[in-house]
Amino acid sequence: MSAIPLTDFSKNQYLPYPHCNGFADKGEAIILGQLGATDATLVKREIRTGKETHLCTFPHGPETDKRLWFEVAEETNQLVTVSQNAVWLYDLNAPGAGRKLYEGPQEGRIHPISGITANGEKIVVGVHTSTHSQVLQIDARTGVAQLLFEKPWMADHFHFCRHDESWIGFSHEGACATVPDRVWGWHRTHSPQGMCFFNQHSHSSGRVLYAGHERWCFHETSALVVAYGDSPGTPRGIYELFVDGRSQRLVSEGNRDWHVNVSHDGQWAVVDTTGPHDLPGKGWENANHRSDVLLLNMKSGERTFLAHSRIGTGHAHPHPVFSPDGRWIFFNESDAEGVLNRVCKIANPCFNGTSPTPTQ
Repeated sequence: MSAIPLTDFSKNQYLPYPHCNGFADKGEAIILGQLGATDATLVKREIRTGKETHLCTFPHGPETDKRLWFEVAEETNQLVTVSQNAVWLYDLNAPGAGRKLYEGPQEGRIHPISGITANGEKIVVGVHTSTHSQVLQIDARTGVAQLLFEKPWMADHFHFCRHDESWIGFSHEGACATVPDRVWGWHRTHSPQGMCFFNQHSHSSGRVLYAGHERWCFHETSALVVAYGDSPGTPRGIYELFVDGRSQRLVSEGNRDWHVNVSHDGQWAVVDTTGPHDLPGKGWENANHRSDVLLLNMKSGERTFLAHSRIGTGHAHPHPVFSPDGRWIFFNESDAEGVLNRVCKIANPCFNGTSPTPTQ
C-alpha cells in the first residue's frame, strides 16, 4: 500500500482546513487551493479524471497566511471563502458564478476560515478587532449578517456540527501554554454565549493538556481534539468530547498527534504527527520536517501507519481527510525544500463498506 500523488509540486496545491468540507459533486470532485507568488486560486478537480475547473483567483492581501481557505455545502455545491476582508460565495454548479456576499468593517478583519451549513443557507464567520472577536451568522441568500455573540479574546475555527447544525464549534486561540479553555461550542438555546466543553485538567492533577485542532464529528454531536505531545499533562493523544454532559474519553493515546479528522460513519479517525511516529520523543522532538499519517480505530484506539509526509513552511501541513465514503484518505505533502506542496491519497486499509459516493 502506497500513497498516490494527485497533483504535482509545481502547482503548489493544497487541501482545505481539516474541519472544512472540500468535497463537491456528491464526492466525485474535490476543491483545492493553489498558492502562487502574487495570488491564490481555487480549483475544482474531478477525482477520477484529474480535470480541473478554475473557480476564482484573488491577489495576496496583508495577512501573513496567503492561502485561500474554503468550505463546500455538500447538499447544494455552494462554496464560501474569505478574501480582501470580504465573504465570497460561489455556485459550483455554474463555475464562475460568484459574488461578494458580505464586506467586513473597516475596524475589523474577517478571519480567513469560515463555515457553511450542508444546505448552503447559513455561513459563520469571525470578525476580529484589537480588543475582541465578533461571531456572525450570514444569510447566504441576502448577505444579511446577525451577531451571535462576542468574546474578549481571539475566537476562530468556526464550523457547523454536521450531526446537529444548531451547534457551532469555535476555539479560544492563543499559545497552548496560556489557553486552558481551547474548545468551545455555541447553541442559541443551550449555550447562547458559548461553553467550553473540554476539561484540559481532568486527567492529570494540576497538570494541563495543551490542546488544539478540534473538529466536530459527523456521526453524533461530539468533537475530537488533539492533546499535543508537549503537554505537561497526560495521557496525550486524541479525545472525544460531548456537549450533553457525557464525560470526555480518550480515543487513542499518542505523543506526536497534530491534526485530526474523522470518517463520516465514526468508525475511524486519522491524524498527522509532529515528527516520525516510530522514533523516540514527543511533540516536536526529532521531528526533522517529517509528519506521518496514521489511521485510528475510534473504538479500540488501535493505530495503523498509512504514509510518510513532509512539513513545509507556513500552513503547509498534511491535514489528512477522509473521502465522504471512507474509502480514501487525502493529505498534503511538501517538497524536500519545504516550499511547494502536492496532494496525495491512500486507500483506507480497513474500509469494508459499499461506496455510496465513488472516489476512485
